[in-house]
Amino acid sequence: MTDRLKKPNTRDLAKAASRAKVLDAARGLFTTIGYDATTLRMVANLAGLSTGAVFVHVEDKEDLWRQAMGGPAPSVAIAEQIALVMAQLPGWSWSVGRPAQTGDTFTASVRSPDFNPSVVNQGRVFAGEGYTPASALALARHAALPHAGTAPHLKAVA
Repeated sequence: MTDRLKKPNTRDLAKAASRAKVLDAARGLFTTIGYDATTLRMVANLAGLSTGAVFVHVEDKEDLWRQAMGGPAPSVAIAEQIALVMAQLPGWSWSVGRPAQTGDTFTASVRSPDFNPSVVNQGRVFAGEGYTPASALALARHAALPHAGTAPHLKAVA
C-alpha cells in the first residue's frame, strides 16, 4: 500500500490564500499602527475579506498576533517600555519587529524627532535586539538615552 500525498483541491488553495491575506494585512497594521489600534475588522477590510472569514483562521486578536508576528501578543512589559520611551525621550518614535533573517529574535529602533530617512546624517537611530519585543525596545531605549539631550530641541526627562 502506498501513501499518497493529498493533492490540494481548489477549496484548500482558496483557504490558504485567504489565510495569507489575513496574516499579511495583520502584519501591515501591527507594524504601522500597533497592536492596540488594530482591530479584526480593520484586518478583514485590508485583506478584502469579511470579519467572519478572519475568524476561520484565528480565534481572537491575540491569536492573530501570534500567527502573524510569531510571538506572544504585546504584554505589560512592552507597554512599560513604550511608556518609558515616551517619558524619557519625548517626541522620539519607536518600532519593534521580527525580521525574517533574525529567526528567534526581535529588533527595535528608537528614532530622534529630527530623523529623516531621506536625508543622510539627519537625526539619530538606536537599535536593540532581544528575545522579546520588550527586551529589544529596552536595549534601543538605553542606547538612545545618553543622546537625548545632545540637540538643542531634545531634552531627556529623568
